[in-house]
Amino acid sequence: MKTAGVNLPATPVTIDLLFYNPGFFRINDESVDFKETTTAPDGSFTFAGLDTSPAGVYRVVARYKGARFEPMPRDFTDANGQTAKTSAVRFEANATTATIEVPLAEPAASTYQTGFTVASHSVVINELRPQFYSIVEAYQFQNDTDRALVASLKPDGTVDEGVPVVFSLPMGATEITTNRTDLLATTDLTGQKLTLKTPITP
Repeated sequence: MKTAGVNLPATPVTIDLLFYNPGFFRINDESVDFKETTTAPDGSFTFAGLDTSPAGVYRVVARYKGARFEPMPRDFTDANGQTAKTSAVRFEANATTATIEVPLAEPAASTYQTGFTVASHSVVINELRPQFYSIVEAYQFQNDTDRALVASLKPDGTVDEGVPVVFSLPMGATEITTNRTDLLATTDLTGQKLTLKTPITP
């Protein structure tokens, strides 16, 4: 439990295990297999019968109070020497077990609070056509708090509504889009208001 002063959940937490093809999976990739279990009273969980070869690439997702939580990203170097941040779970060489920790966070009904930042990045893209450039204004949302930020909660403390994020478009901009294709179905891009219906986890 990442939230200070909050005990482990009194009821079991559902854990999803998604299996991917070898390599770095992206957040919007489709899994090729799926397993589900629930946590024991001490918060532990176990999956058996997994592929422990280098082809075994897994994504672990904990579902808690309407929000989804994953392991913290770690550095991983592939067989070609390429290093990247990943939350994927793999088995070390010749290992028959792998251990991963998934931090949970209590949801909080708050749009802006200390630790939540919106960073703006301008990206200039040189197109294939000579002398043509595209300028993309990218926004990154980061939650440095110890709670999952949402707009409101149900009486039982579970997530009710998304997190409204409002900002002005850069001069001359005509639309807002997102490269997080997994969020498109749960995102309202109306006008100058961006509403993320998915909780913003730490």
